[in-house]
Amino acid sequence: MGERLYRTQILLRPEQHSRLVLISREEGKSISQVARTLIDEALVTHRSAAWAAREPALVHLRTLREAIQATSGVLTADLIGEARDEREQEGP
Repeated sequence: MGERLYRTQILLRPEQHSRLVLISREEGKSISQVARTLIDEALVTHRSAAWAAREPALVHLRTLREAIQATSGVLTADLIGEARDEREQEGP
């Protein structure tokens, strides 16, 4: 048995439907197969675009981190562990 598929309904403009029918005939695939392939491709592109939009912020954060490390060094303290130890020593 193949992968599980979910039934959904979408409304297409006439030109979208015509193009899907044309592609499905050219490729010898069902309209559903063609639509799934196109959706998969669009999702990859969308994900890539989302990461590309985040890249400038990530570069800026990396620059800030490097500047902080250059002036203050690398923080080696276990702040969470220290806070936990203090809380345990205080008791309930």
